[in-house]
Amino acid sequence: MKVGIVGVGAVGAATALSLVERGGTCREIVLIDRDTPRADGVAADLGFAAPLSPALVTASLRESCRAVASARRRRRPP
Repeated sequence: MKVGIVGVGAVGAATALSLVERGGTCREIVLIDRDTPRADGVAADLGFAAPLSPALVTASLRESCRAVASARRRRRPP
């Protein structure tokens, strides 16, 4: 199953790490964020942190997923 996580702040990164550590919960984790360099960095960190996990972690702007976990809060305008 492919799982998408919208927002890769502290909560989104922790959610992705939890899914990676469980192993076997999902085959692919897609990190979706407006700040694509941050999403790429978190995906790379998770890939290096759990090399034996069967889950593939990638970053994307938009992706079709079966389950989506939203880890965002509304940003206030400056």
